[in-house]
Amino acid sequence: MNSKEENVNFKEWEVARNVLKEFDDRIHDLRKYGFSFLTALLAAEALLIPGPIAEAAGKAGIPDLIKLAVLFGHSFADLCAATD
Repeated sequence: MNSKEENVNFKEWEVARNVLKEFDDRIHDLRKYGFSFLTALLAAEALLIPGPIAEAAGKAGIPDLIKLAVLFGHSFADLCAATD
């Protein structure tokens, strides 16, 4: 191979590495925000739609104020992590 072909191959390799790096970053962000979104949905469902377990146990369980505090605390932590 001559120098020109090696240079083209090297540039092609750099582009491929950049594409893979961007893909890894997107997957990481998707995983992070997907987990946060799922956690928020589960917390909202627990607050808004009491399940049959709470009815059968005489409303024993975690107070709604604690659930709400956990939901907002988790959301705030995600916002702080996103700005870093």
